[in-house]
Amino acid sequence: YWIDEGFLERGSRQQLHDRGHTILNRLVNNCLLENAGDDVKMHDVMRDMALYIKHPYFMVKAGTGLKELPGKQEWKDVERVSFMMNMVSEIPPSLSPNCENLSTLLLQNNESLERISESFFQHMHSLNILDLSYTSIEQLPNSVSNLETLNALVLRGCKELRYVPSLEKLKALRKLDLRGTGIEKVPKGLEMLANLTYLNLCTESLKELPIAILPRLSCLQCLVLYVKLPSVKMNGLEAARLRKLEVFEGRFNELIDFNAYIKSIRGRELTSYLLVMASPKAKFDARPLVEGLNNAFFFNFELLGDCDVRNVFKIVAGHQGTDAIKSIKF
Repeated sequence: YWIDEGFLERGSRQQLHDRGHTILNRLVNNCLLENAGDDVKMHDVMRDMALYIKHPYFMVKAGTGLKELPGKQEWKDVERVSFMMNMVSEIPPSLSPNCENLSTLLLQNNESLERISESFFQHMHSLNILDLSYTSIEQLPNSVSNLETLNALVLRGCKELRYVPSLEKLKALRKLDLRGTGIEKVPKGLEMLANLTYLNLCTESLKELPIAILPRLSCLQCLVLYVKLPSVKMNGLEAARLRKLEVFEGRFNELIDFNAYIKSIRGRELTSYLLVMASPKAKFDARPLVEGLNNAFFFNFELLGDCDVRNVFKIVAGHQGTDAIKSIKF
């Protein structure tokens, strides 16, 4: 979220991560944060004091068992709002808060949330971050198309999501996470998002990737386009034009595309990559052997027909440089 909020300014993705970890370590060392396993957390007293200081500009009711969102009057002066990890099932038409200064809205992990009214986002003209991940929404309201200041749209794990409205007007968008959604085609206007630096389209349902979209997303630093369906074809020459990529996961159906991309990135400093060349007949699942480790993957294959695995796939995975990558031949 620090990257999405712009707290770490601009730079390569690796530079931003390093800068963020440096700040976190300083906060821990000065007892302003405390370790909690692999995470960090703020002491309850510090948290309460921070929220008291920022009242009424911050409204945080995370994990409190809410079944409905607060009324309009409570939204008037808010700048950042968190209702994550609650039991909200619907945002009705009667709730259309007038919150012109709202910049961050976190609604993730409301697993029972199925419907959001069109009017809900009508007066959120300053919204920068919208997180609806791990909810049960089936469609995103068309009013999201008018959130022209939006920097991050996170819909990860919305398995029931089938419809995302046009993103054409969201020119400020830098992060779009559609991992694990139920979409069958990319949102309209995706090719217009020239400032996008993070795109995750890792889904089981996506059926096609229109030609010439990727080269127009020239600012991408992180691209995850690992899709199971063989109908989603990645063009190696198009992917090669993404010169700012630092993290890339993708599947190529054709050897010529795989080799074209491999040739283009040799010697470049990708910090993490998972490249798969697989026959359209091959069905498989790839997941990290160790969570967080980007260069060790387990592959589970389900082959259609009488195929020899050796003639079906090639995987290249690793981190910190691409000098060892070579083109392959069958």
